[in-house]
Amino acid sequence: MKRRMSLRFAALRHRLVGASGRLSLGNRSGTMALEFAIAAPLFVTLILGTMEIGFDLFVQGSLDAAVKQAARSVQTGAVKGSSGESSAQFAAAAVCPVLGGWLRCSQVVVAVGPVPSGYTYYTNPAAATLTGAANGAICTGVGGQMMLLQTWYLGPTIVGALIPAFSVMYNGSASHVTKASAGFLNEYFVGGQTSGTGC
Repeated sequence: MKRRMSLRFAALRHRLVGASGRLSLGNRSGTMALEFAIAAPLFVTLILGTMEIGFDLFVQGSLDAAVKQAARSVQTGAVKGSSGESSAQFAAAAVCPVLGGWLRCSQVVVAVGPVPSGYTYYTNPAAATLTGAANGAICTGVGGQMMLLQTWYLGPTIVGALIPAFSVMYNGSASHVTKASAGFLNEYFVGGQTSGTGC
Protein backbone atom coordinates (compact mmCIF):
# COMPACT_ATOMS: atom_id res chain seq x y z
CA MET A 1 0.00 0.00 0.00
CA LYS A 2 2.79 2.38 0.97
CA ARG A 3 4.71 1.47 -2.20
CA ARG A 4 1.63 2.06 -4.39
CA MET A 5 1.12 5.55 -2.91
CA SER A 6 4.78 6.30 -3.43
CA LEU A 7 4.52 5.26 -7.10
CA ARG A 8 1.41 7.43 -7.59
CA PHE A 9 3.15 10.41 -6.02
CA ALA A 10 6.20 9.85 -8.25
CA ALA A 11 3.97 9.67 -11.36
CA LEU A 12 2.18 12.88 -10.37
CA ARG A 13 5.52 14.60 -9.69
CA HIS A 14 6.78 13.45 -13.07
CA ARG A 15 3.78 15.02 -14.81
CA LEU A 16 4.17 18.36 -13.03
CA VAL A 17 7.96 18.60 -13.19
CA GLY A 18 9.61 18.70 -16.62
CA ALA A 19 13.04 17.45 -17.67
CA SER A 20 14.63 20.60 -16.27
CA GLY A 21 13.45 19.73 -12.77
CA ARG A 22 11.26 22.87 -12.52
CA LEU A 23 7.50 23.01 -12.08
CA SER A 24 5.77 23.13 -15.46
CA LEU A 25 2.66 25.32 -15.70
CA GLY A 26 2.20 25.00 -19.43
CA ASN A 27 -0.84 22.78 -18.98
CA ARG A 28 -2.51 25.35 -16.71
CA SER A 29 -2.22 28.37 -19.01
CA GLY A 30 -5.58 27.71 -20.69
CA THR A 31 -7.29 27.24 -17.35
CA MET A 32 -5.76 30.43 -15.97
CA ALA A 33 -6.92 32.40 -19.02
CA LEU A 34 -10.46 31.08 -18.58
CA GLU A 35 -10.46 31.91 -14.85
CA PHE A 36 -9.20 35.42 -15.61
CA ALA A 37 -11.90 35.91 -18.28
CA ILE A 38 -14.56 34.97 -15.74
CA ALA A 39 -13.17 36.93 -12.77
CA ALA A 40 -11.89 40.10 -14.49
CA PRO A 41 -15.29 41.68 -15.35
CA LEU A 42 -16.54 41.07 -11.80
CA PHE A 43 -13.37 42.52 -10.31
CA VAL A 44 -13.45 45.60 -12.57
CA THR A 45 -17.15 46.16 -11.78
CA LEU A 46 -16.37 45.92 -8.07
CA ILE A 47 -13.58 48.51 -8.35
CA LEU A 48 -15.69 50.89 -10.45
CA GLY A 49 -18.64 50.45 -8.08
CA THR A 50 -16.43 51.31 -5.11
CA MET A 51 -15.20 54.43 -6.91
CA GLU A 52 -18.77 55.46 -7.74
CA ILE A 53 -19.94 54.97 -4.15
CA GLY A 54 -17.00 57.03 -2.90
CA PHE A 55 -17.80 59.82 -5.36
CA ASP A 56 -21.48 59.64 -4.39
CA LEU A 57 -20.61 60.07 -0.71
CA PHE A 58 -18.48 63.10 -1.61
CA VAL A 59 -21.34 64.57 -3.69
CA GLN A 60 -23.84 63.90 -0.89
CA GLY A 61 -21.70 65.74 1.67
CA SER A 62 -21.12 68.69 -0.67
CA LEU A 63 -24.81 68.85 -1.62
CA ASP A 64 -25.95 68.73 2.01
CA ALA A 65 -23.67 71.67 2.88
CA ALA A 66 -24.83 73.65 -0.17
CA VAL A 67 -28.52 73.04 0.56
CA LYS A 68 -28.06 74.07 4.19
CA GLN A 69 -26.44 77.34 3.11
CA ALA A 70 -29.02 78.00 0.36
CA ALA A 71 -31.90 77.29 2.76
CA ARG A 72 -30.46 79.78 5.24
CA SER A 73 -30.20 82.41 2.49
CA VAL A 74 -33.86 81.92 1.54
CA GLN A 75 -34.95 81.73 5.19
CA THR A 76 -33.44 85.12 6.04
CA GLY A 77 -34.62 86.79 2.84
CA ALA A 78 -31.06 87.26 1.53
CA VAL A 79 -32.08 85.39 -1.66
CA LYS A 80 -35.51 86.26 -2.98
CA GLY A 81 -36.73 84.62 -6.15
CA SER A 82 -38.52 86.33 -9.01
CA SER A 83 -41.53 85.12 -10.95
CA GLY A 84 -39.48 84.23 -14.04
CA GLU A 85 -36.44 82.73 -12.30
CA SER A 86 -35.33 79.32 -13.53
CA SER A 87 -33.86 76.45 -11.56
CA ALA A 88 -30.46 77.04 -13.19
CA GLN A 89 -30.47 80.76 -12.24
CA PHE A 90 -31.41 80.02 -8.64
CA ALA A 91 -28.80 77.23 -8.41
CA ALA A 92 -26.08 79.56 -9.75
CA ALA A 93 -26.99 82.23 -7.19
CA ALA A 94 -27.66 80.19 -4.04
CA VAL A 95 -26.37 76.59 -4.32
CA CYS A 96 -23.37 76.38 -6.67
CA PRO A 97 -21.05 78.85 -4.87
CA VAL A 98 -20.95 76.42 -1.93
CA LEU A 99 -20.46 73.28 -4.05
CA GLY A 100 -16.87 74.07 -4.97
CA GLY A 101 -15.00 73.40 -8.18
CA TRP A 102 -15.36 69.61 -8.32
CA LEU A 103 -19.09 69.58 -9.10
CA ARG A 104 -20.59 71.21 -12.18
CA CYS A 105 -23.41 73.70 -11.67
CA SER A 106 -25.00 72.65 -14.97
CA GLN A 107 -25.85 69.29 -13.38
CA VAL A 108 -27.72 70.80 -10.42
CA VAL A 109 -31.52 70.95 -10.39
CA VAL A 110 -33.18 72.97 -7.61
CA ALA A 111 -36.80 73.36 -6.58
CA VAL A 112 -38.03 75.73 -3.87
CA GLY A 113 -41.59 76.22 -2.74
CA PRO A 114 -44.07 76.37 0.12
CA VAL A 115 -44.59 73.08 1.95
CA PRO A 116 -47.77 71.34 0.73
CA SER A 117 -50.79 71.64 2.99
CA GLY A 118 -50.97 69.04 5.72
CA TYR A 119 -47.26 69.20 6.54
CA THR A 120 -46.03 70.99 9.62
CA TYR A 121 -42.58 71.53 11.06
CA TYR A 122 -43.09 68.49 13.26
CA THR A 123 -43.99 66.08 10.43
CA ASN A 124 -40.61 66.41 8.66
CA PRO A 125 -41.37 68.74 5.73
CA ALA A 126 -38.23 67.52 3.97
CA ALA A 127 -40.04 64.21 3.40
CA ALA A 128 -42.60 66.02 1.22
CA THR A 129 -42.23 66.40 -2.53
CA LEU A 130 -42.84 69.75 -4.18
CA THR A 131 -45.41 70.07 -6.91
CA GLY A 132 -43.60 70.76 -10.17
CA ALA A 133 -40.25 69.88 -8.61
CA ALA A 134 -39.18 67.96 -11.72
CA ASN A 135 -39.31 71.23 -13.65
CA GLY A 136 -37.30 73.05 -11.00
CA ALA A 137 -40.10 75.34 -9.76
CA ILE A 138 -38.75 78.34 -7.85
CA CYS A 139 -40.81 80.19 -5.25
CA THR A 140 -38.92 81.50 -2.21
CA GLY A 141 -42.15 82.55 -0.49
CA VAL A 142 -42.78 85.29 2.05
CA GLY A 143 -41.88 85.86 5.69
CA GLY A 144 -43.38 83.36 8.13
CA GLN A 145 -44.11 80.75 5.44
CA MET A 146 -43.10 77.09 5.78
CA MET A 147 -40.72 76.24 2.89
CA LEU A 148 -39.04 73.27 1.30
CA LEU A 149 -35.85 73.36 -0.76
CA GLN A 150 -34.91 70.26 -2.78
CA THR A 151 -31.73 69.80 -4.80
CA TRP A 152 -30.67 67.01 -7.16
CA TYR A 153 -27.19 66.45 -8.59
CA LEU A 154 -27.22 64.51 -11.85
CA GLY A 155 -23.79 62.91 -11.69
CA PRO A 156 -22.07 60.49 -14.05
CA THR A 157 -22.82 56.82 -13.65
CA ILE A 158 -20.20 54.13 -14.20
CA VAL A 159 -21.93 51.03 -12.87
CA GLY A 160 -25.26 52.27 -14.25
CA ALA A 161 -23.84 51.99 -17.77
CA LEU A 162 -23.15 48.31 -17.08
CA ILE A 163 -26.23 47.63 -14.91
CA PRO A 164 -29.16 49.89 -15.95
CA ALA A 165 -31.00 49.35 -12.64
CA PHE A 166 -28.36 51.52 -10.90
CA SER A 167 -29.08 54.63 -12.99
CA VAL A 168 -31.96 57.02 -13.65
CA MET A 169 -32.86 58.39 -17.08
CA TYR A 170 -33.04 62.19 -17.10
CA ASN A 171 -33.37 64.20 -20.34
CA GLY A 172 -32.44 61.12 -22.36
CA SER A 173 -29.20 60.22 -20.57
CA ALA A 174 -28.39 57.85 -17.72
CA SER A 175 -27.45 59.65 -14.50
CA HIS A 176 -26.68 58.85 -10.90
CA VAL A 177 -29.00 61.14 -8.93
CA THR A 178 -28.04 62.43 -5.49
CA LYS A 179 -30.70 64.35 -3.54
CA ALA A 180 -30.60 66.72 -0.59
CA SER A 181 -33.48 68.69 0.92
CA ALA A 182 -34.20 71.11 3.74
CA GLY A 183 -37.45 72.20 5.33
CA PHE A 184 -37.49 75.53 7.14
CA LEU A 185 -39.69 78.39 8.36
CA ASN A 186 -39.00 81.72 6.69
CA GLU A 187 -38.09 84.50 9.07
CA TYR A 188 -40.40 87.50 9.10
CA PHE A 189 -38.52 89.52 6.51
CA VAL A 190 -40.13 92.31 4.45
CA GLY A 191 -41.22 91.44 0.93
CA GLY A 192 -40.71 88.09 -0.74
CA GLN A 193 -41.93 86.16 -3.75
CA THR A 194 -45.68 85.83 -3.99
CA SER A 195 -46.06 84.91 -7.68
CA GLY A 196 -44.37 82.57 -10.12
CA THR A 197 -44.19 78.85 -10.80
CA GLY A 198 -44.61 76.92 -7.58
CA CYS A 199 -46.13 79.75 -5.50
